[in-house]
Amino acid sequence: MIVNGKYAYSRVGSNAKTALNMNIVDKIKYHHDNRKYCKIMRQVAKGTVEKSNGFIVDYSDNFVLLQETDDFEVDGYVAFPIETISEILYSNNDKYFDKIIHL
Repeated sequence: MIVNGKYAYSRVGSNAKTALNMNIVDKIKYHHDNRKYCKIMRQVAKGTVEKSNGFIVDYSDNFVLLQETDDFEVDGYVAFPIETISEILYSNNDKYFDKIIHL
């Protein structure tokens, strides 16, 4: 499903919530609890957005710890404030990546 040029969740868990009904914290919790790969878009400076790919290892009320990956290789870990997250994406490509990485 594509909404405003961005991929949205077609199904989230057994209750079929859509991404449009989930806030950033709900998406963080979903990806952490279900060990799902995701792309996180962050506002790092005025007019500058940075993309991080990987798995959410842990989170608190204020921060996210992400295990960054690139082409099936772990690049390391990055921690950043939740308030900088502008979007969490999970496309059909990410679903396939998830299946491959969990083999």
